[in-house]
Amino acid sequence: MKKNEITIGGKYVCKVSGKLVPVQITCASPYGGWDAVNMQTKRSIRIRSAARLRRRVDRAAIAVGARVAISIDQGLQKADGVVRDFYSDDAGTYYRVDVTNGDLCNDHRAADGELWVCQFEIKPLPA
Repeated sequence: MKKNEITIGGKYVCKVSGKLVPVQITCASPYGGWDAVNMQTKRSIRIRSAARLRRRVDRAAIAVGARVAISIDQGLQKADGVVRDFYSDDAGTYYRVDVTNGDLCNDHRAADGELWVCQFEIKPLPA
């Protein structure tokens, strides 16, 4: 990407330690480049060059704050929840969901307790 295409608060796919991960730009660095947060690990990183950024993360198909139905393990675990965050990479779009009703889906939670699901595992509920 080019320097003039980068915006503060924007989410981008960035190469970090040889992997492509989603990051969110937090501010311009006083030493040049930008300060950002790795959205997978929540660690702060410094991006010295726009060349490290591959593309802007696409907008989510399901908006943050939307109520969704969750179906994991081919329908064996079902719940309702609210989308709290998302990120996209080359493999697809992933959503962080807070469960509000039904199975807590504890078998599928990350070590920090967050539940991230693939786009095909959730469907928006009517308002």
